[in-house]
Amino acid sequence: MAEYQYMKGQEDMGASRSSFDTVTACDARSTNGIVQFRQLARRWGGLARLVILVGTVSLPGLAAHGDLIRVSGRVQRTDGRPISNAVVFTEFGGHSECRTNGTFELRVDVPTGVRRVRITGVTSTDEGSLSGSRELAIEGQTGDIEAGVITLSASQLCDPSWLPSFGGIAGVTGTVRALAVFDDGSGRGPALYIGGDFTIAGGVLANRVVRWDGSGWSSLGSGANLAVRALAVYDDGLGGGPALYAAGSFTTIGGVAANRIAKWNGSSWSALGLGVGGSDGQIEALAVYDSGTGPALYAGGGFTIAGGSPANRVARWDGANWTPLGSGVSDVVFAFVIHDEGPGNGSSLFVGGGFVSAGGVPANRIARWNGIAWSALGTGVNNAVRALEVFDDGLGGKPMLYAAGSFTMAGGAPASRVARWDGTSWSALGPGLNDTVNALKSLDDDSGPLLYATGAFSSAGGTATSRIARWNGSRTSV
Repeated sequence: MAEYQYMKGQEDMGASRSSFDTVTACDARSTNGIVQFRQLARRWGGLARLVILVGTVSLPGLAAHGDLIRVSGRVQRTDGRPISNAVVFTEFGGHSECRTNGTFELRVDVPTGVRRVRITGVTSTDEGSLSGSRELAIEGQTGDIEAGVITLSASQLCDPSWLPSFGGIAGVTGTVRALAVFDDGSGRGPALYIGGDFTIAGGVLANRVVRWDGSGWSSLGSGANLAVRALAVYDDGLGGGPALYAAGSFTTIGGVAANRIAKWNGSSWSALGLGVGGSDGQIEALAVYDSGTGPALYAGGGFTIAGGSPANRVARWDGANWTPLGSGVSDVVFAFVIHDEGPGNGSSLFVGGGFVSAGGVPANRIARWNGIAWSALGTGVNNAVRALEVFDDGLGGKPMLYAAGSFTMAGGAPASRVARWDGTSWSALGPGLNDTVNALKSLDDDSGPLLYATGAFSSAGGTATSRIARWNGSRTSV
């Protein structure tokens, strides 16, 4: 994400490059250096009035970036008439306002190894929104490149949609694996924390973990030496208040030795005792769960040691010590969720992964921990569970547990990559999905509750989609 300000005013045309990130194509207009987005005002401010978004980003010299090229061309309507108020940009930065004759010129800092650049133009007219793009082959070229003519035609209905970037180094340089919202108590308010395999975020050096405050990126000390795969917020009750916990495969973070898990208090990192270890010692999941003795932080993954003692793939941290959950599980843990199955049960920690036993009890890829003992969910599923979520579809009278992953059977019956557990039995969600699901999240967007799934699939409920779909309780949509 690029730095931006939500304000009225003239675009900064100084030394910093102007940049706008992930905005909608609807009603985009540029006049005398002012870029306006009517749809963005509705999305962000909840207001149907015109506002102006302006912002700048200063890009440090980064080894990951290559040549600065200059792209020129012309924007026109389908009838050949030039468009003078269009905004032209690329996914790698740079943007330009078209001149009265429709011509434009923009500079792009192209990352090393990139062979093609997409040039996109958007504008708004009395007849509606117009957009168009074309790809340029840039491999082996430097200096000036001619884009030719970009023809803008009527956009689709003005539903919110993403455009690649309006300049700057968008997002991070590697895979994102975890998100959490945390208020560090500094008075700056809640911010989004991101963990993964990256080393740079928005031009800022940020090793595997970074903070996004809504307008800019900031690092958390010197970051981690290896991937951050899970984040959680937990108050250990020792007087320091809530803190951010990061876990993964790292062994140092912020210059501090910390075996796969560490605590960020808003200013510095600290280890959780001896952390976890083993031949496959990384942590894949974190959750806060109260089994009746007070909230504790639970970690799951491939480790077999926690705090220097045996703990098979799942362990509990109470703020001072690690303890195992019985004899643990037989193979890797990928997911946690807290769920109350109904009267007389109380909340339990549900665990999903690649295991086939939990606490010595047969439990195929999913199991329940009630704070004392492990139990299975029927006959489980036939392949890995990678995501768990609690969702109330409004049809069954209570929230239910949903599991997803790479399985094709649940409870002995067909269930393609996603299934529902009602407390006693498994059921499929229609035809399901055609490939692995990596994440589930429930959301009520005022149109009713929906369950969102993301992963590697290209079909959901028999409908073509690209790696994301939603379930409304009776059918899948894209």
